[in-house]
Amino acid sequence: MKRIVLFFVIVFFSCNKQEDKLNLSDVFTAHIKEYQISRNKSSAVDLQSLYNRLDHTKNYEETIFNYMINYPAQPGNPNGFYSIQSGYSGFDDFDRILIEVILNDILKLDGQAFFDKVDYIGNFIEKHVQNSMQRNYWLNALEEYKWIKYTRAYIKLNFAARNAFDDCFDECMTRKIRSTLDDATWLEWAYFLSSAAYTVAVWFASCTWNCS
Repeated sequence: MKRIVLFFVIVFFSCNKQEDKLNLSDVFTAHIKEYQISRNKSSAVDLQSLYNRLDHTKNYEETIFNYMINYPAQPGNPNGFYSIQSGYSGFDDFDRILIEVILNDILKLDGQAFFDKVDYIGNFIEKHVQNSMQRNYWLNALEEYKWIKYTRAYIKLNFAARNAFDDCFDECMTRKIRSTLDDATWLEWAYFLSSAAYTVAVWFASCTWNCS
């Protein structure tokens, strides 16, 4: 009798856990659909405004800014990325949907619009994500994506000489995203998410270098 009761308890909590993940994905999807993008790509870049909105309390400038600026001479340090250090590995459908939004918007939106969207997503995470490791992973990762976006804008303004830089860069990034994630299995998605911010920084640096 005790074994039967234990079995139903395990099934009950397992089902509840799956429903929680499903509900989080659904709530996030609805939340994103409600967001109104205020700005699209713009030729005007206010680097100081973006810089003032970044977190300067951690070593993002060393692990992201300096790496991308000095690519390919300076090797990356994935262990310095806070999202990797979070220890989170229980990736689910919510994580996959969220990273797809980030990858789409980091190419489509200008710096200010991307920062606004990321802050909007961050507020959702703080309010709805109950798993502390998952919440820590994403809050750190979102800040890392903001630094990546800022660094790309900085490099374009100061070093990119080609007139067709944007088209070249977008095409390069699209190829990398599709070759990695199109038709990816759950195992491949989980592997990508375990170091996604670092991988995206490498992609950005590589494409920036090739297109400058």
